[in-house]
Amino acid sequence: MRLRNERFYKILKNLPIPVCGVTLGLAAAGNMLKDYSTILHWLYLTVAAVFWAALLIKLVLCRHDAKKELINPLAFSVFEAYFMTLLQFSAAIAPYYNRAALCLWAAANAGNFILIGLFSWRYLRAFHMADVFTSWNVLYGGNMLAAVVAPAVHMEPAGHVLFWLHFIIFLPWYPLSVYRYWKLPVAEAVRPTICILAAPFNLTLAGYLTGVAHPQLWLVLVFAVIAQLAYVFVLTRLPGILRLPFYPSYGALTFPFVIPAVAMKKLTVYLTELGYTVPAVLNGAVLLEQIVAVVMVTYVLMRYVMYLKKI
Repeated sequence: MRLRNERFYKILKNLPIPVCGVTLGLAAAGNMLKDYSTILHWLYLTVAAVFWAALLIKLVLCRHDAKKELINPLAFSVFEAYFMTLLQFSAAIAPYYNRAALCLWAAANAGNFILIGLFSWRYLRAFHMADVFTSWNVLYGGNMLAAVVAPAVHMEPAGHVLFWLHFIIFLPWYPLSVYRYWKLPVAEAVRPTICILAAPFNLTLAGYLTGVAHPQLWLVLVFAVIAQLAYVFVLTRLPGILRLPFYPSYGALTFPFVIPAVAMKKLTVYLTELGYTVPAVLNGAVLLEQIVAVVMVTYVLMRYVMYLKKI
């Protein structure tokens, strides 16, 4: 028993903070798969919950190790995915336990604002371009996901406000993070985080279509074009990234591939409701993006399990 406890503690101690990106990707994939399979829907959500709980235990039992990790601006900023996972859990249980779902939704929003406050106090007072990563877009814009979930918990007005608030505060960091990756050296262990560039505008598109009562068609199309261009750019970089050895930053290969599929699905529904005939190629693209999302999330999960097994 003691040996098992020691192994468990060692795994917790070495469980990297960026695993929260995996929990987010798993939960998002689970919700995306709801229309196809109830079993897969709950399977992915359950695995996400296991990793989410393990990270919570680490934050309590191994808080000194977690604190050391969070000194890194990359790990600190990507920790926003931990609260975004709560939003995915909220969406999953809303049809069954709406009050509990609302509590999770509110807790995720509270955690988001606290994290933004702490991060901004630490890194914006003494700003250095080298500290900027694509994960800053997750930190400042990730809570647009609250607008996507808001209708499920009957918080549409709040979702509307949260969408525009986080869209405004994330927008400056997107070009700045692109500039930083272009101009400054990027360590090999950080290279997978370039995939995060596929997430913000796809999340913007999904949040705008869900959290805003009367979306403007022209703005929807602008968001959609930017989102898909970012997604295609990331796909061109993916083969090189997959040739890298495993790093905890592999967590960036999950949610940024799920949210484009979710956003494009919402786009097809929106266009259909407006009376437009959705081209077959667009429906085909949605299905292809869903397949890519499931493959990437499952692949990263397997790599993380192999990593933890070695420990």
